[in-house]
Amino acid sequence: MDSVQLVERAIREHATFKAAILALRKRPTDDQAVEVLLGAYREGRAPAWLTVALLGALRAESAYELVHEMLRTQHGCGIEGYAASALKDIRAERAAPDLLEVAWTAADGRTRNAAAAMLTNTATILALARAGRIHHTTVAYKITRDGVDEVVLLALLSSDAEIDLRIGTECLQSWLRDARLSSLRERVEPSLRRVLALTDFRMAPSKRRALVAWLGERS
Repeated sequence: MDSVQLVERAIREHATFKAAILALRKRPTDDQAVEVLLGAYREGRAPAWLTVALLGALRAESAYELVHEMLRTQHGCGIEGYAASALKDIRAERAAPDLLEVAWTAADGRTRNAAAAMLTNTATILALARAGRIHHTTVAYKITRDGVDEVVLLALLSSDAEIDLRIGTECLQSWLRDARLSSLRERVEPSLRRVLALTDFRMAPSKRRALVAWLGERS
């Protein structure tokens, strides 16, 4: 099945789109497949979420500006994540300025979080969270994805800013089962005890119990 056929089948049978994406990512960009997809979108046969997902897999440079616009203006059915991912698939790190601009300025929170999730610079993502532009869990996901980062974790847990503490405790909870965290216990414990003792810092009861239990393992 060639790229055009994969796209056409995904348009007819949406359930096949993930298989199409996996296959298309392994192939060179196919301009004919891009045109077939865009034609179906214009005719209303391909929904927006499917269109951006497949354009990303096709690395369709000719459709980059369309995907960028759709990220800013289309909502629902997960299109925010598909569109942000597509921008990065198409231009790799060259998409970072556009993603950053969306993360700072888009009116929709899901759009801002989706764009930020494609960025790689931790300091930039932290700045977005501290400015209230993205959710703390988006930052925590980015920080924890590559494993325990002692410097970042200790800086967050030692901060007086509530957003930093939210990110830090979220990261720590994600790392509780990571064997590498055990080597940091002595350094992390004082900061964590300080955070747990703050009477005006709220966190989900399940998270608090998990962190308290981790401290209990030290006793």
